[in-house]
Amino acid sequence: MYLLPRFYELNVRVNFEENLNVIMDKILIFKELGYYGIGLKVPSNKNKIFNDLKNSVEDKKFKIYSRLDLKGKSVAGLKKSLKNFRLKYDLIGIDPQNLDVCHWAIRDSRPDIIILNEDKTKEFRYTTSKLLSAHEKCVEISLKSLIFMHFKRKSKLLRHLSNKLKFILKSKAFFLITMSPTAGEIYEMRAPRDLMSLLYLLNVPEDIAMKSMSYYAEYIVQKALNKKDPNIVSENIRIIPKNKSE
Repeated sequence: MYLLPRFYELNVRVNFEENLNVIMDKILIFKELGYYGIGLKVPSNKNKIFNDLKNSVEDKKFKIYSRLDLKGKSVAGLKKSLKNFRLKYDLIGIDPQNLDVCHWAIRDSRPDIIILNEDKTKEFRYTTSKLLSAHEKCVEISLKSLIFMHFKRKSKLLRHLSNKLKFILKSKAFFLITMSPTAGEIYEMRAPRDLMSLLYLLNVPEDIAMKSMSYYAEYIVQKALNKKDPNIVSENIRIIPKNKSE
């Protein structure tokens, strides 16, 4: 039986200072747009509010995940931050400030998402893409600038993104497409297929465009959640609880 894809937007911002019911209403717009799961950026002092949100809005057809992004200027600093935060968040994104940090983050098992910012596209090479593929790590590409920036800069960004996606497609690496929206801001929020249509401008095949918002995202989310599960030692080793047959 053919299963419909489940779509994800894994880079969502929200104002945690607002009333919980207001936040809930804004979050649920993503469900109405056709998303199954969203990654919500959560400040370290707002974890309780996130848990309240999760308990209030989640059901069988809609999930939310906590996310923290770390800027990596040095490997030593990144190691310290990952030690403090890895088990406190569902998803960890790394914004590498140089290529050495980027390649270290790809090789390390703790980060889930490598962020490819607009100003970093020139540094992204095929060697980096091959490394992503070898370690089944995911690179995130935001299309927000492509929509909102001045038209004179769009052609340059299109060219850069197209070149990088050629590397990604050639190496068969995972990548996520996001709008990086603020929840409730209607001009920033897009339905999944609206974002996928932009990938046609970048010569991404339709089936791969679909995977960038469904299969790849779901794989990365499940892999990240497994890291927090004390019963999972590694990808192929699981602890069977006592008195359980499975």
